[in-house]
Amino acid sequence: MNNKLITQNIVNPVLDPSVQNLSGTQFFSNLARSGISIVFAVGATFFIFYFLYGGVLWISSEGDQSKLQRAKSTLLNAMVGLLILTGTWAIAKFIETTFGVSIININLQKLVIGSS
Repeated sequence: MNNKLITQNIVNPVLDPSVQNLSGTQFFSNLARSGISIVFAVGATFFIFYFLYGGVLWISSEGDQSKLQRAKSTLLNAMVGLLILTGTWAIAKFIETTFGVSIININLQKLVIGSS
């Protein structure tokens, strides 16, 4: 019986060469980091457009109280969304500073190695 351990990587030729040689934990760490960055970027983009939309509604209300109230509500919703987005970031940074666990730059390799 041959007890040799086969250590070959399965490589997907479609992937970029910088990703092909990553282990599973490294790949998912990068994926999580990218996903979190994308969520923050999309949230900030939505805030900008929603805030501008509220401003346009305010300008075009022409003194009509119902239209003005709709514009105020839109601007308030945009500000609440921004507050939630920055609050989430602040909580993540607080956890990182206090406990030394980075949520924004997650490293699954440390978690997997540290648990065994």
